[in-house]
Amino acid sequence: MERPSLPKKNFSAARKSGEVLNSISLYIHVPFCVRKCRYCDFYSVPYDGSLADRFIEALGRERRRIFEKRDLGGANIHTIYCGGGTPSLLSPEQWRRFCELVVSPLNISPDLEWTVECNPDSFTGSKAGAWLESGVTRCSLGVQSLDDRTLRLLGRTHSSARVREVLSGPALESFASVGVDIIYGLPDQTIADLESTLDELLSMHKVSHLSAYQLTISRKTPFGRHESRLRLPCEGIVSGMMDLICERAERHGFEQYEISNFARAGHACRHNQAYWSHTPYLGLGPSAHSYLPPARHANTGALDAYLSLVEQGKSPAAFSEHIGRASIASEMILLGLRTAAGINETAFANAAGDPFSSGDRKAVLENLVAEGYLAYAPPFWRPTSRGLRMADALARKLA
Repeated sequence: MERPSLPKKNFSAARKSGEVLNSISLYIHVPFCVRKCRYCDFYSVPYDGSLADRFIEALGRERRRIFEKRDLGGANIHTIYCGGGTPSLLSPEQWRRFCELVVSPLNISPDLEWTVECNPDSFTGSKAGAWLESGVTRCSLGVQSLDDRTLRLLGRTHSSARVREVLSGPALESFASVGVDIIYGLPDQTIADLESTLDELLSMHKVSHLSAYQLTISRKTPFGRHESRLRLPCEGIVSGMMDLICERAERHGFEQYEISNFARAGHACRHNQAYWSHTPYLGLGPSAHSYLPPARHANTGALDAYLSLVEQGKSPAAFSEHIGRASIASEMILLGLRTAAGINETAFANAAGDPFSSGDRKAVLENLVAEGYLAYAPPFWRPTSRGLRMADALARKLA
């Protein structure tokens, strides 16, 4: 999910007007990595055991504080997502302490989906056992490529052999879903390279979910600082890679349910679907974002500042904004057009206060249907496969 840049606002006003929330999703940002990958601009720091212990205690404090401030004790938690960073760096003992402080006090839904992101080099059977024991249902494995030359270029700490070892081993058998992440549009990457990675991963019986992200270069990263030296594939090759991903996913029984996400039947990530459907979510940890109507806020992005604030009993939020109906409308359009489910015009009218198909937008919708970008099956306006590729452009026309 792209993280928004948020202006400073009045926190107390947002709290006073807060809605009663009966159901939310929970995201926890674990900010530790072995080392920073050359393309990554997510917040992380080198793993240190004692610092991780302190971080876990702070997470427990942050959870207690926000649950009391927003009266979330009765909220039903229907998805949990532990991302990072590298959550799989936490030891089994640290994981159990994390669960004791953060998860055990929650009102958990009986059909909870709980995802843990992990890297192949820090995945172990004992860690997987601790996750399963606590109720984790999904593993998301950061593969990125099965080409060792590419992995070294990216700065990844694992090899393709390690990926195969993890995916063929017994430790993943008991998880309800196993997802893999890959990146395309990489320096020196060919369509044949991508095809080899896709065919091998998608043919593995344990893999039930695929996330395929086009490389985005941030100026803050080593790739960004040396972009002029990178031999990146041209736009035509990248477009061919996108076509290949969709074709291979379909061939192996994976359905595209969002621009970058594909799943076997029943294995779509419900946590991500909660983001895209504009439902409330709470983020804990440094740089984590939350949407608790009528406000959105973002935590400070530095671990030392986060720890200091939480340990003083203060909010770690650095930014906050009130979300009005105009913003809700724009976001529902932007997010909905990225998904195969599309935009539910009934939900849109209830949240945004205006009919979706009205005024100038009605004519635009009719044109997009005629041009083959959208299909209408009441109450849903769904992007076609062609429309999904043009989601951002369609959103600009409809916002």
